[in-house]
This record gives sequence, structure tokens and C-alpha cells, in this order.
Amino acid sequence: LQKYSNVHIFLEVLQSKNRRVWKLIHQLVMHDRVTCLSDISSLRSLVPHADVLMLPSAKMPLRTVLLEAMAQRVPVICTSMPGFDMLIDEHTALFSNNSWDHALALVLDDPTIATRISEEGAACIEKKYASSIQIAAFEAAFTLI
Repeated sequence: LQKYSNVHIFLEVLQSKNRRVWKLIHQLVMHDRVTCLSDISSLRSLVPHADVLMLPSAKMPLRTVLLEAMAQRVPVICTSMPGFDMLIDEHTALFSNNSWDHALALVLDDPTIATRISEEGAACIEKKYASSIQIAAFEAAFTLI
């Protein structure tokens, strides 16, 4: 990300990794472009203004911030997460298991890719996860009782 001087990074960092992450940030001379947070979900207001949302670990809990980003037409880069049908590589998200540089370059350098992924992600959320869809499914479940 050093070559993208106009990019500011918000990182969710576990307390146990905080010191190591800051050391790397200072080594890369990016301390003026990185903000470390203990809980990114508290800054939901930033999501609509983001150029990309990156979830680098399948082990981190999947929170509503992912669905919110997709609904707000923010492209998502993440690892493959089996069982999460809203994440379809190169359609609703970009999967990256090794080279985050490549996935970020695709989204940041090619607006057509970023637009396609964000539009398909938003359409998926509207179709499967919109509140009206969820309420209808909830009501249907009660008719079975």
C-alpha cells in the first residue's frame, strides 16, 4: 500500500498484536496513514466512505460490518469463508489467501473491477439479506409452529 499515497488504512488489531503491528507501521513509514482500532464495528459511519473493506482473516468473527459494506457498494476483499454464501470470488468479493497486494491493486487500480464487485455485492445483499426478506422469512417460520 505504500504506492497509494492517498489511501488511509483503518486496522482492527487484537491487543496481543498491537505492538508488533505498530512496529511494522513505523518501519514502513506509514504511521501518518494508518489508524489502529480495537473494534472497527464502532466506526460504521466510515464504511460508506471507504474505497475497500478488507477482512484478512477467516478466523475473525464475521460481523455485520461485512454486510453493511456490501449493501453500501463497498468492494470487499477477504479470505474464502466456507458457508458464507454471500461471498462469491470475483463476483461479490475478491478472495485472497496469499497475495493481498494483488487483490488490493485490482480494486484500487481498476475502477471497473471495483464497481462490478460492489454492484454485485449490493445486489446479493438486497436479494437475500434485506430486512424485508429477513422479516418475511421470520414470519414464514412462525407459520410452521
